[in-house]
Amino acid sequence: MIRVALTILLFLLLTVFQITVLPQLNIVDFLLLPFPMLLFSVEFWPKPVTYASAITAAFSLSLFATAPLSAYLFAFVLTVVVAEVLYEHFFTNRSFYGTLVLTILATLVFETVLLLVVIFTSDAESISLSRSFTHVWRRIVGNTAAMIVLMYLLLGIERIFRSWFFIREPRRY
Repeated sequence: MIRVALTILLFLLLTVFQITVLPQLNIVDFLLLPFPMLLFSVEFWPKPVTYASAITAAFSLSLFATAPLSAYLFAFVLTVVVAEVLYEHFFTNRSFYGTLVLTILATLVFETVLLLVVIFTSDAESISLSRSFTHVWRRIVGNTAAMIVLMYLLLGIERIFRSWFFIREPRRY
């Protein structure tokens, strides 16, 4: 229960940082901070914690977004489902490069679902597809770079935070 509460708090802090600090740095267009952490949670945390994280990040981001209220919720949860299926059935070697490919595919799924929800719920003529493809490309680069930094930070200092972030299997001797 404490792990779920700490995870929700972490995602709330990431979205507050996303909403308050990143617009001042002019990098808000291509970086979505909770997304790489959400993919990281797909790999290392149990499913209820991952879904609670997705719902928390989606709800807190959708409060300040111009998209419809349920667009982020639908996109985050569907992306988590697709990422879990890909991680469990296709990326079985659990390598660093597999994580980067999973990040790219999950970003494509997220942006496609979000774009489709926005197209179906708003005026479709007001959406520029060339701008959307440029935005998706930037988001892929930003999420992949953030995932590289996150993997090196969290896995590099694994011994210090292992009891907080990771589910450890009992050692068998």
